[in-house]
Amino acid sequence: MQKGFTLVELTITIGILGIVSTVLALIWANFDTTFYIQQSKNALQRETRSALDSVNSWTKKSAEVVSIWTAPDLAEYATDSSEIILKVQAIDANNNLIALTYDYVIFKADNAESNKLKRLIYADAASSRNNSTAVYSDNLNSLNFTFYDPGGVELIVNYENTVLIKTNIITQEVVRGTTNQVNLTTETKIRNK
Repeated sequence: MQKGFTLVELTITIGILGIVSTVLALIWANFDTTFYIQQSKNALQRETRSALDSVNSWTKKSAEVVSIWTAPDLAEYATDSSEIILKVQAIDANNNLIALTYDYVIFKADNAESNKLKRLIYADAASSRNNSTAVYSDNLNSLNFTFYDPGGVELIVNYENTVLIKTNIITQEVVRGTTNQVNLTTETKIRNK
């Protein structure tokens, strides 16, 4: 009786190991892709939520929505369905409101790169806020504001009468051939209206 394996037994064993290895590699690759896509979707969700939270926070602080405004640097802004100008009472170094003094906060899709959601602050000289620009999303697909008066009627002009703002932000990103999209909407009341 001979000890050891025959060539046929070794070939079958190697074939089975090859098939099992291939199946395991495919399972791992699928898991890795699924995991990466889900991680990207979670990051996109956080990015979109953060942008929406910022719009809500500034809306709640604002005294009113401004229809048209020219900034000190002569940039012109106009509130419409994709851009909003908020008039926010200025604050001093102790975070106290400064009477009859206002900063202006603008949320808009970037003109040069429409996939960027930007927030611009134009602070009054007396304000403790600083002029600044922040990018809240690099994956903006759609930005939409809807404005309502005290009677719940949608406004298309005279945005100064706004008491409620409905904000919809859609972000989108293609990851490994899969399109991730996040669509969030909220309604926020203007301060003291």
